[in-house]
Order: sequence, then C-alpha cells, then structure tokens
Amino acid sequence: QVQHFILVVAAQDTGHPALSSTVTVYFNVLDLNDNAPIFDPMSYSDEVFENITVGSSVLSVSATDQDSGVNGQVIYSIAGGDEKNQFSISQNGTIYTQAPLDREEQSFYNLVVHAEDMALPPDTRHSSTVQVTIILRDVNDMAPEFVTPNETTVAENTPVNTVVMAIKAHDRDEGRNSYIEYSLEPMANNRFSLGPVDGLLRISSPLDREEQANYTLLVTARDRGNPPNAHTLKIWLNVQDENDNSPIFDPKQYSSSVPENASIGLSVLQVSATDADEDLNGRVRYSIVAGDKNR
Repeated sequence: QVQHFILVVAAQDTGHPALSSTVTVYFNVLDLNDNAPIFDPMSYSDEVFENITVGSSVLSVSATDQDSGVNGQVIYSIAGGDEKNQFSISQNGTIYTQAPLDREEQSFYNLVVHAEDMALPPDTRHSSTVQVTIILRDVNDMAPEFVTPNETTVAENTPVNTVVMAIKAHDRDEGRNSYIEYSLEPMANNRFSLGPVDGLLRISSPLDREEQANYTLLVTARDRGNPPNAHTLKIWLNVQDENDNSPIFDPKQYSSSVPENASIGLSVLQVSATDADEDLNGRVRYSIVAGDKNR
C-alpha cells in the first residue's frame, strides 16, 4: 500500500489577468497494526531419518505481515506438539532438532508453529499458527527380540517332522528392517530343522532319550536391513522319557545250590536287572513266573 502522498495545491484569484501560485503538500500515512502474519503455504510437512544429528535443520516456515516497521516484523515459536522439547525454531523460521529422535518411540510429530508481529503498545499484536508435520523415516537401529520361551520338552518317540515349538521374534523397525529370517546353528547332530520364515522348529531325525536326554540349540533371528541386525537365543530342549526299554539281566543266567534241609527264608541268590528308562519307567520289580511248581 502507498505509505505517503505528495500533492501539489494551486491557488488562483479571479482578477484580470488571474494570478496563481502553488504549494507542495506531503502526507505520510502512519501504519496501524491491522494485519496478522499469514503463512504461505497453509501447512508444512517433511520427512527426516530418525538418526538425524542434533542441531540439524528440518524445514523452514515463512509468514508475512503487510504492516510496516515493527508491525510487520514476525517472530516464531513452537506452540504445541513438542511435549518433549525436541525441536526449536529460529527467527528466520527454520526448525531444528535439539534432542535425539527415535522413530520406535514416536514416529511422527504434529507441531503447531506460532507467528506473531512485534507491534509496540498501545497497538495490539496479531498472530497466526500453522501445522507442521514431521515424519521420521526408519533407520535399522533395532535388533530382533525373541518373545518365545527358551526351554521346551519333547517326547522321545515323537515322529519325525513334528513341530516342537514355534520360535517368534519381533523387530520394532519397519519395512525391510523389520523382516526377520531365522536360522539354526549347525549342531545337535542335525536332529532338528528350523523354518527360515515361519520359525517352526521341527524334528528331523528320531530322538532317543537314552542316547541323549537334552539339547542346547542356538537360534538366530536376523533382519533384512543393510547392514542387518541379529539376536541369538539359546534354547534348552529336554527329551521326555517314554517306556521303550525292557529291564535287562546281567548276567543273563544264574546258578546256585542249596542244601535240602535249608530253613525257610534262607537267601539262595540275588538277581539284578537294570532298565535304561527313568523314574517309574526305570524301576524294576521281580517275580518268579515259571519253574517253581511247589510254591
């Protein structure tokens, strides 16, 4: 708008001949603070990586005020959406980070930026706000975390290819950084196999508790980030006993002699049998099943 006017005023008499003169009049228009700052555009958004360095600029906002002098000078502040004070704004409208960001803790921010003119009393200051959306892009800074127990039990006669347990891990990253592949360290005599995608642990060859009663498996969950992150879980697998062994006498044949006038209750000989099973399955009871017709 025009801030001053220059007028030329002429005065003329009615005589003959008419005489006249002119004067220059200067008008200065004094500003009244009657405009508020206006943001252009009306909203802002940008994406930054979550590991952005503290003190880095994120984006810049701009508001203009049609008034003049201090009435048209604008100062900025963050009025909302930054509860943890992770951002700051300079007086040229540039937003900076002032604390570390973590996408896994908060993935986006809706900041409210306030612009206010610097009018002096008695004029009233005017202001406006704009929404600024900041979206954090993922960085592969999280390793998979297992959510399954680290101990399980399986019966020794379980058929081959039976699922022993479903191993599961979660990765708090997103996209490829959160995709997980599972692997089993080559050990345990190749008795087990692990699905790389579904994490299903299966029996790949028969188990025999009497041969090996427990196994220690090392399972690794690795994401597809570049570079990838991984976490290893140690699983204790106990083989549960089944009564699949018979008692065995050692030796397999016994002999003894006893006088015909031996008193009742006399100990003649002692036999011994062992059972490879455990607990009640391995406890042995003895009985005479044949050869004693007079009992």
